[in-house]
Amino acid sequence: MFAFWKSLPRSGKLAVGLWVALVVGVSGRVAFSKPASQSVVPIYRTAGERWLAGENIYALVPGQDVYRNPPGIAAFFATIALLPEKTGAILWRLGTASLFLYALTRFRRDVLPDLSPDRAGAMFSLAALLALPAVNNGQLNLVLAAVGLGGAAAVARGNWWAAAVWLSVGGWVKIYPLAVGMLLAAAYPKKLAARLGVVLVAGFAVPFVLQDPGYVAAQYRGFVHELSEESRMTAGLERVPRDWTCLARSWLDWVPSDAVVKLTMLATAIGCGVIVLGARLLATETRSLLFLTVTVGSTWMTVFGPATEAHTYVIVAGTAAAAAVVPMSRGATATVWLGCGLMVAVVLRPMFPNDWKFTLLGPQAVGAALVAAAVSRQLAPRVLPGTASATSWNPARVLLRGHSRSE
Repeated sequence: MFAFWKSLPRSGKLAVGLWVALVVGVSGRVAFSKPASQSVVPIYRTAGERWLAGENIYALVPGQDVYRNPPGIAAFFATIALLPEKTGAILWRLGTASLFLYALTRFRRDVLPDLSPDRAGAMFSLAALLALPAVNNGQLNLVLAAVGLGGAAAVARGNWWAAAVWLSVGGWVKIYPLAVGMLLAAAYPKKLAARLGVVLVAGFAVPFVLQDPGYVAAQYRGFVHELSEESRMTAGLERVPRDWTCLARSWLDWVPSDAVVKLTMLATAIGCGVIVLGARLLATETRSLLFLTVTVGSTWMTVFGPATEAHTYVIVAGTAAAAAVVPMSRGATATVWLGCGLMVAVVLRPMFPNDWKFTLLGPQAVGAALVAAAVSRQLAPRVLPGTASATSWNPARVLLRGHSRSE
């Protein structure tokens, strides 16, 4: 262990220190505070308890927010519900942080194999800052941040079944995080699409094995009802989505209608597909394509997704941190760091009063969009009109050397 520590560059030691401080600090806070303090874990725990009791997991609970995930997540949290409350809350945070770190490590090894140890340490350090709010409140979004990274890494290794499992988790957790999986399936239809469909369906079928089928079917109907009824556009300002609509509210004094929001969501999803498929058809190098796909897919989930909160931006933590340290043009690197700075500012802002008003200005949406724009201009130059020539940056020589197309 000492030899490993000694071999790390300064940035690597900083990353280890930050992650240890983050996990230990949050665990200590959870241990000595009320269970519901700065935490959404009680929502998941209640759903788990109701699953065990065969009760409606979507029924309102006084003093708690509504449970909005599929029944399978409630079935998973039934195991945590059997543990003492604070023990379960701490173990859940340790588990999600470990999953994210494992996925980011795989992404670094398989998608960014030529990244220097010093740059890798910087990547993990920045990721720690961006992940802090999600680790603190125990949201499932840290899992969603991991699945895109892990899925892309599995594709880079040519392990298609593992990729299908990683990417299906996003659908099992919240449905719309299937975005990255669908983009990758469109890019590699013969090797991934069918596998993704099989694993996804199998995951949604598991709850029927764990509980009475009639009860499970009723819970799925409840889940669909929650999705159809959910609209935060008319909620109080503290609860409205922290996506692109914040910019419209704060800077244009315009509240987009649900129809406009949905049309924008669809249009940007198509745009992401055009970028990824265009890069694929133009024979973009595999690892570059994977980096591009996870970046634009994660950005769509946050900036244009259906349920974005301030903490949801942890979904882009891995790709934003990676984009900040990979060799790119000066302009692209400056753009990425500006975007990361805006997102980090939201992490630090709670040290001051009325932090939610700052998030309403849309710094996270702008920050994530800047990162995606910079990566897209570098990795899909022939797809996007008006960008640099395709020979202006060659990641196969600079960063992603020695890996040919895998399909």
